[in-house]
Amino acid sequence: MTVDEVRPEVPKEGMWLRPRAGFWRRLGALLCDAALVLIPLQVAVAILFSQTNGWVQGSFGFKTTICSPVSQLPDGLQPAPPDGFNSIQDCRETLFGLVNGRALIVAKTTVNGLTKTSFFRSYPLDAEGRPREGTFDVTWIAILSLLAYMVCMEWRFGETFGKLATGIRVVDAENPASIGIPFGRALLRQIAMYGGVLPFLALEIGIVMFVSDAAQLQAIMTSPSYILRMVVAGLVGLAWAIWILVSLARKRDPIYDRLAKTTVVIK
Repeated sequence: MTVDEVRPEVPKEGMWLRPRAGFWRRLGALLCDAALVLIPLQVAVAILFSQTNGWVQGSFGFKTTICSPVSQLPDGLQPAPPDGFNSIQDCRETLFGLVNGRALIVAKTTVNGLTKTSFFRSYPLDAEGRPREGTFDVTWIAILSLLAYMVCMEWRFGETFGKLATGIRVVDAENPASIGIPFGRALLRQIAMYGGVLPFLALEIGIVMFVSDAAQLQAIMTSPSYILRMVVAGLVGLAWAIWILVSLARKRDPIYDRLAKTTVVIK
């Protein structure tokens, strides 16, 4: 079936007689879909982490972070840890006790009046807790896999397995009786849903890609201008989330549905 095919049992105007899906149904569907895609990937990463001695790692999904203090810093860490660091922790990312990733977190925390500033460096560790160079982080693969699943399912069928389980469906606002929604709008819908975090990601990715020197990185991340940008990015993300939640609470289409010209209805 394609997006041009029409459900014969639903008249074109009939879909609008169905109530809009609320927050809890949407959240339940999202959690089901995330579990369906990410948990098998996390199990696979845990197996690969063990078999490759920590070369394959990932930090995503339904994880639990367990950290324990370390008394002594290993020699030869590159890039150098922060000057004057005052915390060393061995942190594991786990799912049901299976380790997906392991890292040494070396941090420097300072308190100036009511202001607390933390700067840290993360160093990958192998399965035995030794520094591991040249790891392959598969987090981006997991994120793209979930995005591809959501987009393709809504494009072809107008619903994911999570939406099927919670009894809701995405429909095209311009042709509500059609099966599925146009691919471009399905992609736009998923990207716009998380639009509020894009300023934060842009700041973080920019620093990671273009700054490698520890001293320079520390100076940037503790500067007033950087802190101000992070505060603004955080406020944008918070405002975006509140906007979406208020729309859902009032049973109205949130901003990402309006941008994609879609709506989510109860079947």
